[in-house]
Amino acid sequence: MTTTNAYATLAEFRDYAIANGAPNAADDVVIEKVLNAASRYIEGKTARQFYPRVDTRYYSVISDDKLWLDDDLLEVITLLNGEGTAILAASYNLLPRNAYPKYAVQLKSTSSVYWQTDDDAEGEYVIPLLGYWGYHDQYTYRAWKVITTLGEVGVLNAADVTFTLTSAAGLDATGGQLIKIDNELMLTSSKATNDLTVVARGENGSTAATHAIGSTVYLWKPVADIVEATLEIANTVYKRRTGENEASSSVLTTGGVVITPRDIPDFSRSIIGYYTRIVP
Repeated sequence: MTTTNAYATLAEFRDYAIANGAPNAADDVVIEKVLNAASRYIEGKTARQFYPRVDTRYYSVISDDKLWLDDDLLEVITLLNGEGTAILAASYNLLPRNAYPKYAVQLKSTSSVYWQTDDDAEGEYVIPLLGYWGYHDQYTYRAWKVITTLGEVGVLNAADVTFTLTSAAGLDATGGQLIKIDNELMLTSSKATNDLTVVARGENGSTAATHAIGSTVYLWKPVADIVEATLEIANTVYKRRTGENEASSSVLTTGGVVITPRDIPDFSRSIIGYYTRIVP
């Protein structure tokens, strides 16, 4: 088993909560379940996802120059008008201009572009925006960390799940990390020296593709506060199993982990409150 879009890895948890503890395969499976559960709990309470996903969302034609978005936008891949014409980045600004995530696309006053219906004059949900969606407040300089390049000879085929990197020093041996090559996302499973194995190709809505050798490999770095909250919650639930946290009421079952409000430390609760989406 490995974590899936968890906000802390098995290796991070062991460093955080089990100082000098030797890895234990059975225990690691439990830890990964707890990390997954803590991450999903945070998402449920904040109404946000703190990992990137590739998705196309559709919007209706409006008379205003601002196209308001219904989710946290990190980056545009392609934006098409209703009749299928690509709207280039030079024709719009993403708002807010100096912060992330983005909540609106505003056509520039100097641009000749305007929101258009499709060829049948239909205006409802005809404007597709393909992009990276998710929450990160420092997206341009903290979210994606350059760690290495593809180091094999030839190309990385779309079906390969094990491949060689120039250096894998920036990746955890036990996996659970999200990486990006071009516009493809992959969830790591394990590494041995410079050979990396991923769970599957084309994760989080992205498309498996062929990549040239020498392509840059990026590592997703979640918001630091969210990582801390995940580790705190997971540690509370984990210690409950051995009676170290008697105030907790968490339940670990064969089907997963149940987390209750009493499992949430005050610091984690404050972080969750800060990042909770306010819906009008």
